[in-house]
Amino acid sequence: MTLKTFKDFEQEIPSHAICRVHKSFMVSLNKIDSVERDRIRIKEVYIPISESYKKTFLELINK
Repeated sequence: MTLKTFKDFEQEIPSHAICRVHKSFMVSLNKIDSVERDRIRIKEVYIPISESYKKTFLELINK
């Protein structure tokens, strides 16, 4: 358990390393295997990309 919120973590972690992709998920950009429509694949795990974070995420990975 932690008393920190995702918003607190977002402010502490460099944005070039970690990105918020959903209200419940942050991902390490160097661990992403592929991006498929509205989800990210890391090994055999699929993580959803919500509409509210999609634009920022796509801009970040296209840099």
